[in-house]
Amino acid sequence: MVLEDAAAAVRLDHGPAVNPRVLRDHDLGIATGPSNPDVARAALVLALLRHLLRRSPRHLFRPARLLAGAGHRRPAAATRIPGPGRLPAWTGLFVPDRAAIHDALVEALDPVWLGELEHQPPLVAAARFVGHWHRCGAAALLGGTPGRQLAAAWLVRAGLLEAPLPLMSVGWLGARAAYTPDDPALWPGRFAEAVTRAAERGLQLHRNLDSWRDRLQEAAGEARRASALPRAVEVLVARPGVSATALAAALGVTPRAAQTLLDGLRRRGLVADLTGRQAFRVWTAPERL
Repeated sequence: MVLEDAAAAVRLDHGPAVNPRVLRDHDLGIATGPSNPDVARAALVLALLRHLLRRSPRHLFRPARLLAGAGHRRPAAATRIPGPGRLPAWTGLFVPDRAAIHDALVEALDPVWLGELEHQPPLVAAARFVGHWHRCGAAALLGGTPGRQLAAAWLVRAGLLEAPLPLMSVGWLGARAAYTPDDPALWPGRFAEAVTRAAERGLQLHRNLDSWRDRLQEAAGEARRASALPRAVEVLVARPGVSATALAAALGVTPRAAQTLLDGLRRRGLVADLTGRQAFRVWTAPERL
């Protein structure tokens, strides 16, 4: 899910389309062909999304926490140096004044403003948060992705969701022209429609993973009692791709034992090789289950 959203975020914020499968291969270190700057940008967005999704929604609405998570510290006033500064882990974009990032976040995450949102319906508040993120300049400095993911975190903070929705950008695929957070009249409705599309896509992905897990667990149930296959099922489902070495480390078995498990699943059509190589292969769900 996060891979799809990172690819969609680049399309929404910067224009070029990024294939989620290409981003997946880049993330797994198995990409082939020349380097692609748009994929590299999507990889930075992917790292940001993973960071935000690991954090408690209540802790994300503090500028210091967000900046620390980005690997960025606000320079002391006496040591600020004018000129471009590279943001280490968020978007890879250059900004004219790194201190401006902190100032924009202070406005975007103003406690008084957030207090006003707490008295509104969660979905309306989340939509207003994204609009405010753009208007206060945070989107210009950091991109729209952090604002959209913070809106997803707000839905958890407000009790509407149990976990942040990691597809806030996917909801805008095919509807980029409707992404108008500066239009207070149309924006709440358009935001709600995008959240609905994101939820529908998330449910479809969840159903696909559940179907794959069911078939893997069926195979695990037929394995001998001492097999590590039942534990391997959860590792396979949780990751976009797994090598025999990575699976062995996760299970505490030898790489040969892990490869034997994977070979057995391959013969049953339950995993597919992403690399097409004889060595250093990476395994994932087959295209058709």
